[in-house]
Amino acid sequence: MNPLFNKEKNTVKFFPTKTNWERIMGPLENFSASVYTRGGLWFKGHIDIERFVKSMNESMIECDFLLSYLYTDDKNQLYACYPPKRQENEAQEQLEIEERKDSTEYSTLDIVLPKKIISPAQHSGFVQDLNGVTMGAFKLTIFNDGFVIGYNMNHTLFDQASIFYYLKYLSNIYSHGIEKSSLKKPYAFDSFDLENERIHFKNLDQAREYGANVLGFVYTPATSTSSTTDNSAIDYFSQNTQIKLIYDLEQIDKFKAEGGPTLSKNDIICALLFKAYTYTSHLSDDQDFTLRYANNIRSRLNMGEEAIGNLSHQCRMVLKVKDIREKSILDLARINRASVSDIKGDHFKDDYNFYKYMYINKENMFDYIGKPAFITSRVTNWTSFDYHNTKFDDTAPYSLRSHSIAAYGVNTISFDTDSNGKKIYTTPISIPLDCIDKVVELGKTTKLFTTGDVFK
Repeated sequence: MNPLFNKEKNTVKFFPTKTNWERIMGPLENFSASVYTRGGLWFKGHIDIERFVKSMNESMIECDFLLSYLYTDDKNQLYACYPPKRQENEAQEQLEIEERKDSTEYSTLDIVLPKKIISPAQHSGFVQDLNGVTMGAFKLTIFNDGFVIGYNMNHTLFDQASIFYYLKYLSNIYSHGIEKSSLKKPYAFDSFDLENERIHFKNLDQAREYGANVLGFVYTPATSTSSTTDNSAIDYFSQNTQIKLIYDLEQIDKFKAEGGPTLSKNDIICALLFKAYTYTSHLSDDQDFTLRYANNIRSRLNMGEEAIGNLSHQCRMVLKVKDIREKSILDLARINRASVSDIKGDHFKDDYNFYKYMYINKENMFDYIGKPAFITSRVTNWTSFDYHNTKFDDTAPYSLRSHSIAAYGVNTISFDTDSNGKKIYTTPISIPLDCIDKVVELGKTTKLFTTGDVFK
């Protein structure tokens, strides 16, 4: 069926090729269901609106799960389905379009994210009532010198790798036609397939301890404002200041070469983050500091990038603050590389047992996420995909931006292009005020990064 344009609202509704579809969400999907990932890809050049809409419509043949809605049944079981169960949602659109007369140079993330076709709660990134919310939504914003594809996607099925692959699949259809598309067809991964018997929990307290120590999901009742394990640090860290780190990739490449051929840009960046977070006088030498990071686990589970799901493995490195302060950046980078090299698919399956236990016991995800963390931080690297292959004809993205959630202890590494056309990586971080000058000085002495604006 052809997509339906609403000219008054500048929105588009797509129709699935099947009459109905339904899937029960498994433990992994259920745990992250209330979170929406928001971001945008910036492009220079021209995009044909009708051709873009046609390509998105054709992409829905395989990606019809994008057209689904989330619901909970009378047993509080989460599932996704279409058509929608509620009559008032039947006019729900999937794509918003805006044509502007200004330049991408002055654009911000807020103006390119979908708003008309989703609820205010979904726009905020956190939704408690999952009945009738959409799996995702897009916005195409056209400027006088380029365009932006903004997205708001539910974490049940969409980690950043899934979002990236869908957009690459869409761009491949746009550029070559669906008949000549060379990419593997996306499919929705089902986490029920991850069963293993290596980890068992005797009770909820034991499961919560595993979640806190291994995954960084600390049980904090929804009425609390911060992690219960960080109470001693609240007074010092609750007034953290955010500052953006802007990495010089050429300098990082030169620097990492000194550490051997196995080191990556990501290893160096994680080492710098270790340093930045432990400059504060409010952390003592004998304390542990945990740097967590998300790892795309697909290859370790023998899956291709076409697997659509929240397949981000939550990894960790725990070091004494004294060791972080005394070790060199290259030493810390090697620790990061060793940690990444040690990841196995079975580790992710072990963690699945935590999600399953939460699922069986009907725990509220809001009691485990969405609170500031102070003596731990989490890194998620969005730059590790081949964005140069997400091309609409001959134009590839020059910038990837997302909302900063550094205040929640999550550091997103994204990319941009500076005024000289040079590619850069950026990360906003949230640190105590007494760290700022030392972080700025670290950038100057190493020449590995500069710092941007300081903000709350």
